[in-house]
Amino acid sequence: MRRALVIPAALAAAGAGCSKARTEAVVVVDTAGLRIPDDIDTIQLRVADAADAANPVFDSKFHLCGADVQSDCLALPLDFALIPGAHRDHSSRVQVTAWRRDSDVIDDAAVFTFADGQSLRLDFVLYANCLGNVDCAARDEACGPDAACQPVPAVPIHGDPDFGAGGGGEDLAGAPDDLPTTPDDLTFTPADLSTAPLDMPMPLDMSTPPDMSMPPDMAHCTPLCALGSCGLSSCGTPCTCAANEHCDTSMMCQPNATDMSGGGQVLTWTSKTFDSGSFYGVWGSGNVIYAVGNYAGSSAVFYNSSSIDPLDFAGDTRYPTMVTLDSVFGRSASDLYAAGPGGLVVHFDGTKWVNSSASMTVDVNGVWVGGPGDDAWVVGGTISNPGSDPYGFAHYNSTLFGGTHWATTGGTGRALQSVWGDGTGFIMMVADETSVMYSAAQGSSFSGVSIGGTDNPLYGVFGLSPTQMYTVGGNGTIWRLNYKASTMILGSTKETLSPPTTTALYGVAGTTGDLWAVGANNTIYHSTGGGTWTKQTNLPTPDNFTNFRGVWALGPNDVYVVGSIMGTKVIVHGQ
Repeated sequence: MRRALVIPAALAAAGAGCSKARTEAVVVVDTAGLRIPDDIDTIQLRVADAADAANPVFDSKFHLCGADVQSDCLALPLDFALIPGAHRDHSSRVQVTAWRRDSDVIDDAAVFTFADGQSLRLDFVLYANCLGNVDCAARDEACGPDAACQPVPAVPIHGDPDFGAGGGGEDLAGAPDDLPTTPDDLTFTPADLSTAPLDMPMPLDMSTPPDMSMPPDMAHCTPLCALGSCGLSSCGTPCTCAANEHCDTSMMCQPNATDMSGGGQVLTWTSKTFDSGSFYGVWGSGNVIYAVGNYAGSSAVFYNSSSIDPLDFAGDTRYPTMVTLDSVFGRSASDLYAAGPGGLVVHFDGTKWVNSSASMTVDVNGVWVGGPGDDAWVVGGTISNPGSDPYGFAHYNSTLFGGTHWATTGGTGRALQSVWGDGTGFIMMVADETSVMYSAAQGSSFSGVSIGGTDNPLYGVFGLSPTQMYTVGGNGTIWRLNYKASTMILGSTKETLSPPTTTALYGVAGTTGDLWAVGANNTIYHSTGGGTWTKQTNLPTPDNFTNFRGVWALGPNDVYVVGSIMGTKVIVHGQ
């Protein structure tokens, strides 16, 4: 049975006192893809006046139930009902911090104002992709499914919040609460709190809150979605938009723009989920497809060699380590390179994976192989803090150096995210803050240039030739790049998206006449190369909790897209 915990906090109220209509803020904390207690073991909740966040009226930690920890702990998802006091004209701040063994690993926050006579809901979802991101709370934002900071909307609740059958528990003044079944029981704030000054420390001991150690009984939970919201329901399941709507970055449904380009829904899409975490890269040749991502029990490498089922992927147990991989590329199914954090580069020869480290100290974000001299290129930098970390790239050439040499270089400035080559010696690399580096002579020297008028980071690059390359990035950015050998000048043209989006795009690939760009919020765009990209609206995955990181096209009707859905690896196939 699920129990709702009521915290009578002396926070901002838009109206005087309490009215018959409910005035409260319901905070729901859930996770997507995190292991309890391996990834996080404690949740800390702080509630404060936004103007005085350093002095919260409530600040306590809650141990989470998981594995062998089943006593003196709370089961996810957690529900907190915040009741305002008599203060007005103040914004309130809720901060949710996830801890692992006394270290904070995710830090989110949201600022809102109580609406008199109206209940609000704030959903905090702690994503596996966000582990290590503790920067969002400083912006009063939360780390989203794309590992980027974004606001948490305070969504009006239409009707009483339903957190399951039953009720029970009690508020901190000793009065029984029955949030799911008694709509008016929270309208009467205890008298001693109704006039409490905002800066008065509250005598709240939440170390062992009553009736919160029982796991939630979700079998009897009726999902409740706020009107127009595509966030989590009251049962922790995704709320979906109508067929003619899409979910925007604020987790609200918006009408689709009219498609005038004629691109439309060109493929039929199917999907399959796997273990926890996310896929970050995908590459294939012939009938063999490889996807790489988080290690979550079986392998960080999955592959499919079935000529019947395009989604028949299995973990590759030949991959010997438990390290995450972020990128994969190959010359053939028996000659692959994959790369990941800490400068890791591994090679697959068709039988085994072996370490082929480029001796880089930064995370490796992208890899590309091919070209004269059996080239292999990897690029790196720390994505979580672009613009201030060292970047680096490594070049391996087995013909020139007998198969054993990696030449590395580095500098300061921008993290390199992705690399592509044309196979004859031209190399293109993209970085954060709309920067690119390119070489026309097998990397003997590189030219750097910043394109565009904004500082949107660039995450992925792909080309059909040096005169037709594409790079994608933040805020729905797609650029076509054109290198003219006669002038040695790189040109750039911003592409049109229909409908436009502010969603981050992470991957791009394709074949002649069929190009694909993918990103956060279930985003797949298609282009025939004419300058306009049309969003696919017939996907089998929900908009609000699907995050695509990589794409690879074996042909115009054989496209693989990889990423995560609510913290679980997912592969989507279009045919």
